[in-house]
Amino acid sequence: MARPRRVFAGELSPSEKKKADALARNRAWYARNREREQARALARHRADPGRTRQSYAAWCEKNREHLAERDRLRYVRDPVGELARAQKYRAQLAAAPGLGVSKEQWLGRLDEFCGLCAYCLDSAGSTMDHVVPISRGGAHDLSNIVPACSPCNASKGNRSLLEFAMRGGGVV
Repeated sequence: MARPRRVFAGELSPSEKKKADALARNRAWYARNREREQARALARHRADPGRTRQSYAAWCEKNREHLAERDRLRYVRDPVGELARAQKYRAQLAAAPGLGVSKEQWLGRLDEFCGLCAYCLDSAGSTMDHVVPISRGGAHDLSNIVPACSPCNASKGNRSLLEFAMRGGGVV
């Protein structure tokens, strides 16, 4: 019986090396054929969009940990940009009108309020709040967004400013 080959720290085993070589070949092939493969994938999606959604949902289910780690790293790298991206996605799901808010616009709005909550004026306004809630037809654009601390944003919920003030929220 042959002795197994010893693998030293930092060195790939033969099976790992074979996998890495195959992955490199696949990536190089895809880089050379990117446009053709994207056109093929688009045609396949247009022919049967339900199948594409099902396979993506199955992939997401299988790779839940990977997606969670990717989202965590995205937030760590750029928390402000991630907040703007998440709000934009939420507004798209609700089919809210408006042009959206970029990271730069959000940072400018934070500067206008000196980084304070628009409602209680003493906490750090770290969340984006829609003055007229999206669920009530509010637009997702700069004219409808103010910074709010988490407690004020949570207590305002989807209420209008008047309803929020009548319930004793903030200093509005």
